[in-house]
Amino acid sequence: MRFITHTHVTLPDGRSYFQTSRRMRKGLPGLHDSSGTWRTAPCEPSRRAHWLRFWEIGKLSWWISILFMIGSLLFCLAGLAAIAPTLPGGPYSSTAFNRAYWLGAVFFTPACLLQWLQAMNADVAEYQGPDTPPSGSSWHWWRFRPHNLGWLSAAIQFAGTLLFNATTTDALLPGLAWMGENMFVWTPNMVGSVCFFVSSWLACREIYHGNILFQPRNLGWWITMFNLAGSVFFLISALLAFFAPDTAHTMQPLRMWWSNFFTLAGAICFLIAAYLLLPEMFEQEDEDAGPACT
Repeated sequence: MRFITHTHVTLPDGRSYFQTSRRMRKGLPGLHDSSGTWRTAPCEPSRRAHWLRFWEIGKLSWWISILFMIGSLLFCLAGLAAIAPTLPGGPYSSTAFNRAYWLGAVFFTPACLLQWLQAMNADVAEYQGPDTPPSGSSWHWWRFRPHNLGWLSAAIQFAGTLLFNATTTDALLPGLAWMGENMFVWTPNMVGSVCFFVSSWLACREIYHGNILFQPRNLGWWITMFNLAGSVFFLISALLAFFAPDTAHTMQPLRMWWSNFFTLAGAICFLIAAYLLLPEMFEQEDEDAGPACT
């Protein structure tokens, strides 16, 4: 299947615009091209970056960012309590940090759903320039867009979040033997982690759109890289969390410590990526500070 990640439109009056699927999904304008060098012209760091601007309740991306940040922060706190239960306020029981994991997954779910809805309502293949709204531009609660990497990535991540809801809920069940732990806790955790990894990899493919892989001046690149790193850490955590039979538990405490450590590392990466969604929202206001990053 051919994925459309960017388009270049020349209007009848001679104006030329380059638009990417991520920028369109986030409500950012197409990049004006007067020189024909949009692919090679280096973008400049914004001189009016909004790194400390947190309140923009009217934007869907703001809600996605805040919900992801709350969920990630809860996972960070749970992971920290799991690897260091004697921190101030402790000791923390497994039930306490499992509840924090559960609540974090609850916040991840609407964030992923909103992200998916955002992808349903923006397709760069429909871009005809900043003065022409895409056909069928009214809000849609459902659209099937498998050719759109943003849609596909968000759909897979939403499925992974539902599985994390299942695993964090089942982890609260008392008295599970090793087989029950593997079936009801480890399996959805493992499959959900794979979903997050695949989703992050697809998001990386979307952001490259034919350019070089290393794009340090591109804020969207940093967001996808932190999400990919977080997904890798979650995947390692899930692999380590496999419960061995009761007769082979000598290494289980150490493996679980490392599992929680990688969960913490992944949650920190997701927290950073979620925060970076905020300054990305205001890139439109920074356009006159220099060539924008795509």
